[in-house]
Amino acid sequence: MNDISNLRNKILTLLKSKYSDDSYEKYTYLTLLVDTMLMLYQDVMYNIDFQYNESFVGTAVSAENIMRNLNDRGFSLRYIKPAIADVDLFFEVPANEKGGINYYLFPVVKAGTRIGSDVKFELLTDIDTTKYIDKVIEVGETENGVIKKYKVTLKNVKFVAGETVTKKHIINSSDKYLKINLFDSSIIDVVEVIDEAGNVYHKVANLAQDVIFNFVPFKSQYEDITYMMETKTVPYRFVVKHLNEDNVEIMFGDTYNESNFYDLVVNPFLCFSNLKFNFNPDNSEQIFNFDKLTSVSSMGIKPVNGTIYIKYRRGGGPESNVDAGELKDIDNINCYFNPAVDEDTRDIIMNSFSCYNNLPAYGGSSIKDDIEKLRNIATSAIFSQDRCISREDFAYKLYNMPDKIGNVGTFKINIKNNIVDIYVLSNTAEGFVKSSQILKDNIKNYISMYTPTSYVINIKDLNIINLSLTVKVAFNFDVDSTTITNIIDGLYKYFNSQEKSNPIVISKIYDILHNFREINSVSDIKLQISKFEGDIGGFNTNLTAANKFYKNGKLYLPENSIWQIDKDNIFIEI
Repeated sequence: MNDISNLRNKILTLLKSKYSDDSYEKYTYLTLLVDTMLMLYQDVMYNIDFQYNESFVGTAVSAENIMRNLNDRGFSLRYIKPAIADVDLFFEVPANEKGGINYYLFPVVKAGTRIGSDVKFELLTDIDTTKYIDKVIEVGETENGVIKKYKVTLKNVKFVAGETVTKKHIINSSDKYLKINLFDSSIIDVVEVIDEAGNVYHKVANLAQDVIFNFVPFKSQYEDITYMMETKTVPYRFVVKHLNEDNVEIMFGDTYNESNFYDLVVNPFLCFSNLKFNFNPDNSEQIFNFDKLTSVSSMGIKPVNGTIYIKYRRGGGPESNVDAGELKDIDNINCYFNPAVDEDTRDIIMNSFSCYNNLPAYGGSSIKDDIEKLRNIATSAIFSQDRCISREDFAYKLYNMPDKIGNVGTFKINIKNNIVDIYVLSNTAEGFVKSSQILKDNIKNYISMYTPTSYVINIKDLNIINLSLTVKVAFNFDVDSTTITNIIDGLYKYFNSQEKSNPIVISKIYDILHNFREINSVSDIKLQISKFEGDIGGFNTNLTAANKFYKNGKLYLPENSIWQIDKDNIFIEI
């Protein structure tokens, strides 16, 4: 406001010097003109400043503008996140003639099954009730002491808020990079597009991406994965831009048919036209120069004129965080049965289905409701650039791997030059175990999608070195077993909170001990190996300060290992 007043005074001073005969008293036509000019100036400057600030993620205050900034940089965030509900499913199956369980009657509950009344929740993956682990089978109906039916409870089946719908769209344009706007309330995401010829179009991050991950059901010995991950080439593809909660833009590629698409794919064996290296003896005459590497890329196949079917999910948001007990209605049940099961028995089983959620649904949100969260997500996405270069980049990708890839319990990353060694373990109910080879292959395939081609990715087994800690202390006065237990608990709590791939800082142990007023002094701290498996490369059994793994008061572990200190391996000597 002071700037405007100063500007007003300068303008009046200028007018007085040029038109000294006029009156410049308050409320004259000249002062009115000046004030009108200043009002317009202030309004224009405000809008310029507002538009400028809205052009940057860090200063924008509109969720739509932040999303637009991300879209312009190649990132597409969804506005709506659906809630997840852990639901118990109940059904009954007839017993056999002897009162036993007829497992062949157990159905496969198909994806697309919906529950709920006001807020719909949907099953997104098939559930084979025969193989489902977390289930309870109880005796149901009996007659004269003979079991007639069994009650089956599938516990904690994950349902996701929203519903999958399909919308038909007629294409009558031959333009490249065809864009279609999809309008509906609360669009969560676009799942896939199918044309009238049966071609399935897959969603990709950008049209230059011609490979996606394909998940094949797989059962591992350690149950650390449920799917094997493969890469799949997708000439039919599209990208999605979320413009707002009720409008998404779908864009297709630039090629018109599959034969043209493969004509445009570069054959790496036909490079070096001048040198004429015979990389491909069968086609040695079919060569091209390096200019073709930048001129033949296809952005994917676009649908031809006709009908396409867009499958997408809608719903979710904060209102989908329903309370416990609200999901007790089956809206639509879809099951597959063994062909030997007759129709009447199928109907009996299907009609017996019911459901109940013992806990509230969680996770439903609208990203525009939390601007600062959106701003932080946007900033993180821009700086990461969806690539893996640093240790933090690799860790971020490992933490955010799709669930279908597998369960990584813990990991350690070492980068030297362009060689990246990732050591992993899987987590089971019995503790950490070596990861299956399929899981390690999944990780390598996934990580390789985000790393430069010059990087070498190795996925290896991670070793656990179990250490014991012995501390020798002097107390100020006599202490009982409770004091000793409290000290051990304090040390264990500290170790349990630390990242096990980081070095152990010896001074921190001293600090924890000196926090206990009963301790007068600490004369010795000794770490020893109590148990280990695998090669730990000369890591001495008796770890003293002279050990080469001690540096600057820290105990470093071999690059292929993490440490662990159990409460039973912490000892206090007096």
